Amino acid sequence: MLVRPRAFVSRFASEGYSVADIGCGTGLFSFALAQAVGSKGKVHSIDHDERSIGAVRRRAARHGTANIVATIASAAALDSIPDASIDFVLSNLVICCMADHDGAVAEIQRVLKPTGSAYVSVARFGRRRHPTHVDRHEWASILDRFRVLRKGTKVMNRWALVSVS
Repeated sequence: MLVRPRAFVSRFASEGYSVADIGCGTGLFSFALAQAVGSKGKVHSIDHDERSIGAVRRRAARHGTANIVATIASAAALDSIPDASIDFVLSNLVICCMADHDGAVAEIQRVLKPTGSAYVSVARFGRRRHPTHVDRHEWASILDRFRVLRKGTKVMNRWALVSVS
């Protein structure tokens, strides 16, 4: 399935929103989010990879995208984002790429506004004994920490739209 970032994020982010793209990579969704939230909104593009964040920063500068703040950080340590300040979190296939699942979930809960929501997804397949793998039981446990608004399973991943209240 072909993902159209602008169409995807427009379902979740609106003008003036403060959003976090956790595990942003080179910014595929960050730039779509920047358009969705407009000049009054803000996008926190977060990735642990310095090269990816460098690419986001260069692209933002080249295109004059002033509402993106690109930060090198772990999904389990979003220190640059204040508590309860984010309207929407995008965590697409991130938790399953790191060992500290609980830390990442706790940070999503911490930064979300009470009225905010998060789109979270994990890969369905992986090395079962590997510390990054999220099996269906752990996925259910992660979702138990949120109010689930919608959820589903695709061929390659599990996803949910969640809120903290």
